[in-house]
Amino acid sequence: MRDYSAHSDRGPEDIRSDASANRKAIILAARQLFAADQHDVSLTEIAKAAGVSRATLYRNFQDKSSIILEVFHYNLDLLEAYAKRLEGQDDRFYKLMQAIIEQQAKYQALATRVKQMDEKMMDRVYAIFERPIEEAKESGRLRPDFDDQKDLLLLIMMISGALLPPNDVDGAAAAQRALQLVVEGIR
Repeated sequence: MRDYSAHSDRGPEDIRSDASANRKAIILAARQLFAADQHDVSLTEIAKAAGVSRATLYRNFQDKSSIILEVFHYNLDLLEAYAKRLEGQDDRFYKLMQAIIEQQAKYQALATRVKQMDEKMMDRVYAIFERPIEEAKESGRLRPDFDDQKDLLLLIMMISGALLPPNDVDGAAAAQRALQLVVEGIR
């Protein structure tokens, strides 16, 4: 996880350890509250859950949108770590897709708040998937014409759409089924 502020040009070495701990506490508290489908949670509630003052929260984040973006980056940190743990496994690409679906289902309320991923986030997603896509193509588990960026983005968008079903349909289950159907089409 990045310990520095997205709104500062200071690196992690320039931040006091208590300030870094406070920032991490804010991100983890926000992540937990957002996962509980509380996308309307206030900054005061986040500060309280993190055990910090509102002033400390605002020293680290200018608004709720900046916290949401940092939660997305934290989730990408976790996805990167998971990708490294999966190195050498034949089905790494599909396991990473499964992990993305689980994250999207868990943080579905946030996805509606972030209309478009910023370029840095998409570059990170592409970097995480670059080698697993190559491996899947080489082993015949993924179509040879699968485009590393365009098709990956399209795949993620298609699965994301399954998470927004009518009220009587389980979004997570629909996303799982969508992935299963899509996987059969891209092999």
